[in-house]
Amino acid sequence: MKLSSIVNVTISYIAYEQKPDEIHCMHGAEECLGNRQQLCVQDLHSQTDLMQFVYCQTNDYPSIPHNAESCYQKISNQKIPWSNVQKCLDSKRSTELFFQALERTRLA
Repeated sequence: MKLSSIVNVTISYIAYEQKPDEIHCMHGAEECLGNRQQLCVQDLHSQTDLMQFVYCQTNDYPSIPHNAESCYQKISNQKIPWSNVQKCLDSKRSTELFFQALERTRLA
């Protein structure tokens, strides 16, 4: 039995809001961008793909967020192009996903 059939992984983060539309992460803007990258991948892909992406990124955590596209290429098998992730990052969608993640953290 695969774990993906019985485990539901949802990523949440710790950050704080200075303004209603502004999120600050403890380690700065690059950490926030890495979090957004992971949330966009979570939004577009299966949990298995997400976990492989997060593993790849955190395996070389000093390179986050700069390693996102190379990690994505390793897990995506061209199913969904990186440009779709980039569209998520460039839109309000990534901010919405981040606020949802922060709310899950608050409620935990």
